[in-house]
Amino acid sequence: MPDIGASVGHSVTAGFPSVATGLEQKDVIRHLFEAVESFNWLEKEDDLHLVTCLSGSGPAYYFAFCETMIAAAIKAGLNDDLAKNLCVGTAVCSR
Repeated sequence: MPDIGASVGHSVTAGFPSVATGLEQKDVIRHLFEAVESFNWLEKEDDLHLVTCLSGSGPAYYFAFCETMIAAAIKAGLNDDLAKNLCVGTAVCSR
C-alpha cells in the first residue's frame, strides 16, 4: 500500500514472490516500486500482515501525530506555516 508515499516520491513497501516468480520478473517489480523510493522482498508471506500494519496503516498514525504537534505549536504561539514546516521537515529525510 505505497499510495500515499508514492504520491510524493517517498514510498516504502514490500512484497512476497510466488514460487512461479522468476528473477527477471522480480527485477521488473523491484524496478517499478523503486521508482517511488524503496522496495523490499519478504522471506515469508505471512510477513505481509506486518508490512500492512507498519507501512500500510502507519501513515494514518503519523499524520494524526503531526496534526497534534502542529496544533500544539500553533497554540503555543507559532504561526500556521512555520508550525507545519517544522513538523513536516522534522520527519522528511533523504537516503
